[in-house]
Amino acid sequence: ELSQLQQQQELFQAEQVATALAQALETERERIRKQEENARNQMARAKELEETYVRRAEELEKTAMETAARVREESLRQVQEVTEMFVKSLASGTAVERAAAA
Repeated sequence: ELSQLQQQQELFQAEQVATALAQALETERERIRKQEENARNQMARAKELEETYVRRAEELEKTAMETAARVREESLRQVQEVTEMFVKSLASGTAVERAAAA
């Protein structure tokens, strides 16, 4: 009977150890699951950020090209104005010379 009691006690202790191990295993599985979920969320966020940065870079490139085009147009307009003033000045000078010669 003592042997049977000892066996029951050992069985009970073994069941407690098995339960503790099962709980530890489940806790570790849950920790791993959460880490995997966090990693997936971080990857999704990184992809969103990458897409945002790509779109922003495209917008900035477009803005830069538009600004360069406006600057070119304005420069051409200013060159045309100066050229027209120069031509008028030459024409006026030539007219004055003709009038003086006449």
